[in-house]
Amino acid sequence: MNNQKLVKVLTYFYLLPFLIMIFFNIVNSLLRTTYFELYQYMEAARYKWDNPIFVIITTMAVFGVIYL
Repeated sequence: MNNQKLVKVLTYFYLLPFLIMIFFNIVNSLLRTTYFELYQYMEAARYKWDNPIFVIITTMAVFGVIYL
């Protein structure tokens, strides 16, 4: 029984930071756009904030269509 408890504790120990990283990545992906400027010698990623209200409304509409 003690071995199962240790496995459970270790699972939660690694699962919690992993879930936090996933949540951060989802929020970041929904609210920011990555783009590259054309015809540059060195390509560097540029980030632009999206309109969060529009993104939330669009996401809810897509989920509503999928649900129906």
